[in-house]
Amino acid sequence: QVYTFLKLFEREHDKTADMFTEDGSVPFPAGKITVGREAIREFFRTIDAKDVELNLLLANNLLITVVDEDNATGFCYVTHLQHLFEDSKREGMGILGEPNTVTSWFWEFKRVKGEWKIGKLDVDLTLLNERFLEMMSE
Repeated sequence: QVYTFLKLFEREHDKTADMFTEDGSVPFPAGKITVGREAIREFFRTIDAKDVELNLLLANNLLITVVDEDNATGFCYVTHLQHLFEDSKREGMGILGEPNTVTSWFWEFKRVKGEWKIGKLDVDLTLLNERFLEMMSE
C-alpha cells in the first residue's frame, strides 16, 4: 500500500484517493486536515494542476505493524525530489539537486471488505530545503 501510494503520488495524485477509506484523512493542505475520500481527491487534483515535470518520492525505513486482522499502522521517511526542465520540450536528462524535503509519514490502515485501505495519513516535516521554500513562495 505504501509503495503503491507513493508511486501514484509521484504523477497521478487523483488516483491515490481510491486507496483511502471513505472517512480517510490526510494532513494537506499544510496546516489543515482533509477528511473523506472525495475531499482528498479534490485536494489532490490541485496538485496535479501544478506544472511539475519530474517528481520522485523515495521511502525508506518502512515499518508496518499489524495491530489485528483488520488494522495496521506504519511509519517511513520520505525524501522528496523535484525538477522542472529548463527545456520547454521536456527533453534531455533531468538533473536533480538536493531534496526538497525529508518527512516522517505515519500510516493507519484498515481492512474494508477484505481490502486494505489507508484510514489516516499524517506527515511531519523532518528537513526542509531553503531553496524549496523560496520556490514555493514565488
